[in-house]
Amino acid sequence: MDLAFLHPLYEQPGPWASVYVDTSRQAEGTAHEIRLTAQAMARELGRQGADEATCRAVEHAIDEMRHSPDPHGRALFARAGRVVLDPPLARPPRGDSWAEWAPLPRVGPLLELAGEDPVSIVAYVDRRGADFELRSALGSKEAGTVVGQQWPIHRTSSVDWSERHFQLKVENTWEHNAAEIADALSVCQEETQADLLILVGDERERREVRRRLPKRLHDRVVEATRGAGSRLLDEDVERIRTEHVHRRLEDELDRFRAARAPDDEGRAGAAEG
Repeated sequence: MDLAFLHPLYEQPGPWASVYVDTSRQAEGTAHEIRLTAQAMARELGRQGADEATCRAVEHAIDEMRHSPDPHGRALFARAGRVVLDPPLARPPRGDSWAEWAPLPRVGPLLELAGEDPVSIVAYVDRRGADFELRSALGSKEAGTVVGQQWPIHRTSSVDWSERHFQLKVENTWEHNAAEIADALSVCQEETQADLLILVGDERERREVRRRLPKRLHDRVVEATRGAGSRLLDEDVERIRTEHVHRRLEDELDRFRAARAPDDEGRAGAAEG
């Protein structure tokens, strides 16, 4: 997860109000329930010692959710009478809505509840070109098409030496088209800032495109095993995206664990607690 959006919480001193609001139970009385939640969270913060201005700011922010409640909920971080940050949640808080007044903002639950939504480009690759599809939590949309050289594409079945020149032309066409697709895919990634590139097609075509992508994109590429003529189902894309997030999380944890070990001068690059 890119945690840059949390910077405002560490640029100002505490104490902080941290509130996690559950709006997942949509019903006719949702607006009334949110109003009651707003009052309850403000009272709870006041009970814990929060100043009146911050309690009012939190109550007002939650009350405003009546007009367009998030499907799962929202986290709010407030201090000195102002809500500084209010990111939406990817899943409801465990249990119910809750609030805490403390010297530091309570961001730990946000790492689980906010989730990750990697923007993905699905590239359907064949020897003639490629179609790009942009996938995110908002759905899918076309993201471009590459039309490569169209002739010659298929090898001859002849083993006559006279056919060697034609065979080389076929190889050159494949390589040219793979390079065109890789260049276009790189540009599309820069424009969309996609986190993940999913290559769909025959093994050789996927491999040729992947080999020609810039090194900066190699760790963002996943190859799907479906044939060139078929489209990935939504659940296929979601599974690949989830696996990508888990791999990236494991990589970050490995970096953290390695950084905890002190160097020869006793300094460590990470701390916990």
